Amino acid sequence: MVEHREQGAVDLMAGDLLALGAAGALALAAVASKRGSASQPERPRIFFDDVESVVSVLRPEIERAAREEDGWRRLVRVMLNKEPPDDLIDALGYGEIRGVYATWAFERAGRQTFVLGPRMQELLARTSVEKIPMDFVRWPYSSYFLSLPGCTAKLYKPGRGFLFVRGITVTVLDENLVKLLIWAPGRDPLDYVDASVLLDFGGAEKHPGGLEGYLGVVHRYNMEIHGHNKVWPQVARETVAETNRLAARWVVNSMLYLQSENAERKLDRDRVAQAQAVKASRRRLRELERLLASSPKRKVRRAAERERDKLTRSVGRLPPPGTLTWLGGSMELDPNEPARQAGDRGPVREHWVKGHWKVPWRKHGPPVLRWIMPFKRGRGKPAYRQRTYRLAGDRQDGEE
Repeated sequence: MVEHREQGAVDLMAGDLLALGAAGALALAAVASKRGSASQPERPRIFFDDVESVVSVLRPEIERAAREEDGWRRLVRVMLNKEPPDDLIDALGYGEIRGVYATWAFERAGRQTFVLGPRMQELLARTSVEKIPMDFVRWPYSSYFLSLPGCTAKLYKPGRGFLFVRGITVTVLDENLVKLLIWAPGRDPLDYVDASVLLDFGGAEKHPGGLEGYLGVVHRYNMEIHGHNKVWPQVARETVAETNRLAARWVVNSMLYLQSENAERKLDRDRVAQAQAVKASRRRLRELERLLASSPKRKVRRAAERERDKLTRSVGRLPPPGTLTWLGGSMELDPNEPARQAGDRGPVREHWVKGHWKVPWRKHGPPVLRWIMPFKRGRGKPAYRQRTYRLAGDRQDGEE
């Protein structure tokens, strides 16, 4: 395990969470997304929203475990009927247990979701983290979901092929270790593949190339452990390695973006209203349960039962509480805005200039980050000026 941490341990198991059984797997396979049409952008996925009505029987158990300091162990016993290993890092080596831990941590942290649209995904993928002080490696929550609508990165599932990634669950284990679960759904909640990445920022601080150098090797994972290097085609191994590298960069850069002074955040108000409605419905359901437990008169009982059944159906159709925040939403509305063009300085081939993070000097107050966005330079001209030459003895039209 120590060797894994130094390399930025990455582990991939195709469909391991199916070991949870139908109900447990559905609870953890929530990013099963529906594709958006060309005219209607794909909506962001939120952790286990789509199957909330199916897993509502597990909701009390999940919420109860989230209120306990080490409730994930009891949740493992309930969902998997097995004892988790004592050491958390060892436990996260098991595909089914790491999924239960991510579910518990996500619930415990209040179900926070951040969204990176396709344009922001491209910009942050082209943003360097070179020379970033490690003091800025600060996480907004102990666990949250990074939704990636329209993402083109893919994971490989034997027998199924390539599936598009739609989100990453970020779980902070301690001040140095962060666990990423990358989700690529299929056509239904049980048809998916997931990959996990363990980011070790203690190792990143000691890396000769700093955080940028560390992210450059974090995609290296031990294929021999599961024998993937013997049975997977080379293109599958390379694709998954690139996806893991991109996922780590998206997570780190979005975390830095949240701290930058020029960050743009937009809270989804519809989601807030839905969350308030769910909380009010659940509060009323608890009141009705207490009323029914007190053995009221027959007429009062029948009215309470009808209201309870109606509320239960409505709660099953609404997503669980939690916030959804868009990062850099204006980039999606105007995709040409960040792609600034440099002036015409001769025959310059069109290319990207990398973005980076800057810590401007300040006379007063704590240091702050500023994001320098990547942009395109050039106007699609060739890299060299094409000329035609006339050789001795050649004749042009009209010459004798």
